[in-house]
Amino acid sequence: MNVSASLQVNHWNIGQLVAFRFFTLLFVWFILLNPNVVAPLVYPFALLIKAPVDWLSNTVAQSVFHIKAPLSNNITGSGDRQIDFIHLFVAFTLTVAGTIVWSAVDYRRHSYNRALYWVTVLVRYYLALTMIEYGMVKLFKFQFPDLTERRLTQRYGESSPMGLAWRFLSYSTAYNYFMGFAEISGALLLLFRRTVTLGAILTFFVSLNIMAINYCFDVPVKILSTALVVMSFFLLALDARPLINFFILGKPAGAPAKLKPGFKRRWVGITALVVKCLVLLFVVFTATMSTVQYLYAKQKATEVKSGYYNVVKYHEPGKPNAQTGTNASRWQKVTLTPDSLSINLVNGERIARACNIDAAGNQLICFKPNQRETDFTLKYRTSKAGGLTLRGKFMGHKLITRLALLSAYHPDSTLLMNRGFHWINEVPFNR
Repeated sequence: MNVSASLQVNHWNIGQLVAFRFFTLLFVWFILLNPNVVAPLVYPFALLIKAPVDWLSNTVAQSVFHIKAPLSNNITGSGDRQIDFIHLFVAFTLTVAGTIVWSAVDYRRHSYNRALYWVTVLVRYYLALTMIEYGMVKLFKFQFPDLTERRLTQRYGESSPMGLAWRFLSYSTAYNYFMGFAEISGALLLLFRRTVTLGAILTFFVSLNIMAINYCFDVPVKILSTALVVMSFFLLALDARPLINFFILGKPAGAPAKLKPGFKRRWVGITALVVKCLVLLFVVFTATMSTVQYLYAKQKATEVKSGYYNVVKYHEPGKPNAQTGTNASRWQKVTLTPDSLSINLVNGERIARACNIDAAGNQLICFKPNQRETDFTLKYRTSKAGGLTLRGKFMGHKLITRLALLSAYHPDSTLLMNRGFHWINEVPFNR
């Protein structure tokens, strides 16, 4: 008898009871602390525990791990910050304590058949919605955008492990489609009871590959990717026996016993179906709106030409000699790409910054080296000839500068981008 079938009986063994309590608490804690795309559905609960969990985490960080508190909770794009690991430690500790208390208080309980169904629903939908989100950003190349001049001209040895992985995954649009369809296909299969097992198999291997990349290339989303693997494995464990029979022992798998909600009233089942459809529509709507906004911003951003610029006018308000060549801080040449700004000064110094083109606000947002904190922001205005006028505060002083486009940068001029696909190779073209 498989696990899911054995869990339908009125008496579970002690291991099943304790495992159910432990994983139920662990998954609830994790989802509340990492709501991701399901945030609108759990936001009131996540907001309710935020302050006490942050306080407890800072107390644990200081007293147990001797880490200076308070820990930064600023959004940086990383899911593996110090506070995230402390949150995980606190959640795991509370889960163990909660399992012990729950087992002591509810020791007369013989099974959790109905509760198990709703826990699997929670895990299925969290997995599915998360995978749909990650799949969509790959289909539209949000996550791995096209390679830029800065990325293509940077030496291999100067890349971080994550940067190397991002360059590899950014290169091929077709591979992005493959990854996106795999993630979304697994997610859609998880949304229906009849296809949960197939969806869990696909999601398990897809998320396992994501986890491997995150660990092997130091991508700071290790906690979430590991959680996705654990959740997928949890769903597969419910059908462990038929899976082992079919894939390993070569025996007939048999029809696994599926967990059912067992609604006694028809209107309750109809309401659940309506809620399910509304959730799916919400996810599709938000993903579509994000896509439209991204494509609009990308189209506007193309008004700013990537390439090499000469400084034809430079002015620092309050400094009459700013335009002269004797001013050491005067700009001489500029290289601009969608993700970087490089400035050559007359004294030979070169200032390079990672940079985002904010097309909606007509500004260049440049970041401090190796950080996601804003260093300076420059407003821009384009000209018909492709030139730029920049104004703002740069390195402690105000400036207004006009740039003339010398030559646009064409990524297709590099071997990596123009090599293309070949069915026949007499010898490996490995450079």
